[in-house]
Amino acid sequence: MAINAHTGSRYADALQDLRQAVLEMGGLSEEGLATALEALHEGDESLAERSRTIDVEINRLEREIGEQCIRLLALHQPVASDLRFVTMAMRLATDLERVGDLAKNVARRAGQLSRREHVVPVSTLPAMGRRVRQMMASALDAFVERDVDLAWDVLRRDDEVDGMHWALLAELERAMMQSPELVPAALRLLFIVKDLERVADHATNIAEGVIFLVHGRDVRHRRNEGSGPGGA
Repeated sequence: MAINAHTGSRYADALQDLRQAVLEMGGLSEEGLATALEALHEGDESLAERSRTIDVEINRLEREIGEQCIRLLALHQPVASDLRFVTMAMRLATDLERVGDLAKNVARRAGQLSRREHVVPVSTLPAMGRRVRQMMASALDAFVERDVDLAWDVLRRDDEVDGMHWALLAELERAMMQSPELVPAALRLLFIVKDLERVADHATNIAEGVIFLVHGRDVRHRRNEGSGPGGA
C-alpha cells in the first residue's frame, strides 16, 4: 500500500510539473507576441532581440514538455482525462513553439520596416494585432480554467481575423500596384499579416484542444459542418 501511495504521489507531482511547464510556456508565448506587436507599433529594432531571447526559452520548454510527456506515458500509463491532458500538452507545446517563431518573425520584420523610407498606410493592421493577441490570451485562459464556452468563443473569433487578413492583403496588393516604390515595405507587411493570421490559427488549435480535454470531443475540421457548443 505504501508503494502504491508513493507511486500515486509521484504521478500527481509529474502531472502538476507538466501543467506548470505548459503554463510557463504559454506565458512566454503571450509575452513574445506582445513584444512583436510593440515592435510593430513603435518601430523599435531593439525589441527584435528581446523576441529572440523569449523564443529561445520557448524552445527549451517545448523540449522539456516533450520529455515530461514521454516519461508520463512510459512510467505511469495515464488513462481517460489524464491521457487526454498529456496528449493535449504535447499538441499545445507544438502550437506555442510555432507562436514563438511567428512572433520572432514579426518583430524582425518590424525592425526592418523601421529602416524603410517609404511607409505603407494599413489602417486595420493594429486592430488585427489586438484581435490575435486577445485570441491567444482567451485560448490560454480557456486551458487554465478548462472553459469550453471560452474555447468556442475563440473559434468564432477566428472568422473575424480571417476577414481582416484577406482585407489587408488586398489593401497591400493595391498599394504595390499603385506605388511601386512601396513594394519592399509592403512585402514585409504582407508577411507580417500572414504571420499574425497563423498565430490566430494556433490559438484555434489550442481552443480545440481544450474542448478535447474537457469533453473528449475532437472538433478539428468540423467547425464548418455546423458543429458548436450545442452540437452532437
